[in-house]
Amino acid sequence: MKENYYDIPRGSSSYWSRLWQFIKRYIWYFILVTLALSCSTLWLFNEQDTYQEHERRTAIVVLGGGLTSDGKVPLHTELRIQRAISLYKDLKEKEHAKIITLSGGTTHKPNPRDEEGFVIWEASAAAKKIIELGVDEEDVYEENFSLDTIGNVSQ
Repeated sequence: MKENYYDIPRGSSSYWSRLWQFIKRYIWYFILVTLALSCSTLWLFNEQDTYQEHERRTAIVVLGGGLTSDGKVPLHTELRIQRAISLYKDLKEKEHAKIITLSGGTTHKPNPRDEEGFVIWEASAAAKKIIELGVDEEDVYEENFSLDTIGNVSQ
């Protein structure tokens, strides 16, 4: 009958030889896992470096500024949009630029509604204006969930 590992008295030489075999086995497992993780980490960092060298990304953020009663962006927000488009056109040739419009609305007054009764979000109205002014639709993102600047940051 084979001896159970736990039944061997600690002082015996059989105990220490089996313990050493156990430790050697797990040392090899540890070495193999460490090598695998090291190689994969190096590969990932190499891929990221290559990616960053070839394509730089820039996000242009347009803060919300309210909406008029008919759901259009007010003049001060339109000036922000024009500046964002100017930056976008300057950066588009050198880098991969995206425009992010922020704000779902405000807690001070309800958002306007369209003809069908749906809420018009500030970010959606700004994004629509940006697209109308010639920016590619796939380069415009909206954040419609926040109702204040702290919410913009956390969303």
